[in-house]
Amino acid sequence: MTGVLRVGLRLLLFLLALFVGAVAVWLVLFILFLFMRDLVPWLKGFRYMQFQIWSFLAVCLAALAFYLWSLMKPVFYMLTWLKRLAQGHYDEPSRSNWRGRPLSGNQLKLPYTLFREIIGQMSMLTLALQRTEKERRELDEKRKSWIAGVRHDLKTPLAYIRGYSSMIAAADQYSWSTAEIIQFGSLMEQKTIQVEQLIEDMNASYQLDGSEAPLSRESTEMARFIRQIVTDVADHPLAAQHTFAFNTAGEKCLDIDQRMIRRALHNLLWNAVIHNPAGCHIEAEVYWDQHGLTVEIRDNGTGIDAETLERLNAAEDDVLSARARLAGSGLGMVLAKDFVTRHGGTMTVHSKLQQGTRITLFFCFESRPDPSLGCWPVFYYIGNYCVGEFYLIFTFLYPAATSSGYYSLHIKDMR
Repeated sequence: MTGVLRVGLRLLLFLLALFVGAVAVWLVLFILFLFMRDLVPWLKGFRYMQFQIWSFLAVCLAALAFYLWSLMKPVFYMLTWLKRLAQGHYDEPSRSNWRGRPLSGNQLKLPYTLFREIIGQMSMLTLALQRTEKERRELDEKRKSWIAGVRHDLKTPLAYIRGYSSMIAAADQYSWSTAEIIQFGSLMEQKTIQVEQLIEDMNASYQLDGSEAPLSRESTEMARFIRQIVTDVADHPLAAQHTFAFNTAGEKCLDIDQRMIRRALHNLLWNAVIHNPAGCHIEAEVYWDQHGLTVEIRDNGTGIDAETLERLNAAEDDVLSARARLAGSGLGMVLAKDFVTRHGGTMTVHSKLQQGTRITLFFCFESRPDPSLGCWPVFYYIGNYCVGEFYLIFTFLYPAATSSGYYSLHIKDMR
C-alpha cells in the first residue's frame, strides 16, 4: 500500500511540475511575442489576447501529450513484461529513453522512474521465477538420474528372481534335487526382500525429499531401542547365515523420531546382511561421552570401493542429489544419512575392499540444565549475567584501575 501511495504522489508531483513548466513556457513565449511583434511584420496581425489564448492552449496540449506519453510508455513496458512472464520468458525486457534508444544496465530514468516501486517488485518477481525455473530443471535432471539408478537397482534382483523361477518352472526338463530347489527359493526370497526394501526406500525418499516435516521426537532408551532392531534383523531366516553381536556401556536416553531412526538402522543392518557373503559377522555398539551418543555398525564383509565410499560421505542438500550421484547403489544408506542429519547428527562410512565396513552415527546431546538441581541453574545464570554486566560498567568507568591490575573478575560460562 505504501508503494501505491508513493506512485500516486509521484504522479501528482509530476503533473504539478508539468503545469508549472507549461506556465513558464507560456510566459516565455508571450515575452518573446512582445519583443518580436514589432520586428516581424506578420506577428502584428495577432492580438495580445488571441495570442495568449492560443499559445496557452498549445503549451497545455503539449504538456498533456508529454504526460500521457510518460504514463503509457512504462505501462506498455510492464504489460509486455507480464506477457513475457506468462509465456515462460523469465527475463526483463530492455528499456528505451524518450528518443527510443535502449538504456544500459538497470538504471531507471523518466518515464520509468514514475513507477519505480512497481518495476522493482516486478524485477524481484522475475528473479524469483528464474530461481524457481532453475530449481525445477535441476530437480527434473536429478529425478531422471534417480529413476535411472532405481531401474538399475530393480533390474538386478528381478533378473535373479526371473532366472531361478524359470529354472524351477523347467523342473520337468532338469532333475533338481530338493536341496537345490530350497537353495533357489532362498535366493529368490532374498532378492524379493531386496526389492521390497528398495520400494520402501523409494517411498520414504519421495515423502521426505525437500520437505521440512517436523520430527516426532520422544525420549528413547537408545541401548534397548537399538538392541531390539538388531534382534529383529538377526531373527530373520535370511540372516541366519550371519552372526550378530551387540555391545553397550549402559543405557542413555535421547530424544529421537523412532520411526526415522529405526528405518535408518534397519537399512544399514540389512545392507550388511544382503551384500555380504555367508559367515559375515555383524556387530552394533552404542557408547557416549560428554558431547553425544555414538552408534557403530561394523562387519567383516566385502567392503565398499573407494569411489562409492567417497560419494556416500559427500555432503548433499537433498536425497535426490545424493541418489543421482550414486546411480545404482546406496539408496538405503543415503536415506539413513538423511534421517540422521534431520536429527542434527552425522553419519560417516569407513570401508576397504575385503576388509569390512564401519558406519558411525553420532547424535549430539542437547544442553539442558540438570533437573535434579532444581532452580539453582536459573539463579546461577542470572547471577552470572549480572556479574558480567557489572564488570563491563566497572571497566568503562574505571579503565585505569582495571588496566593496572588491581581488580580482576573471572567469569566462567557454565553450559
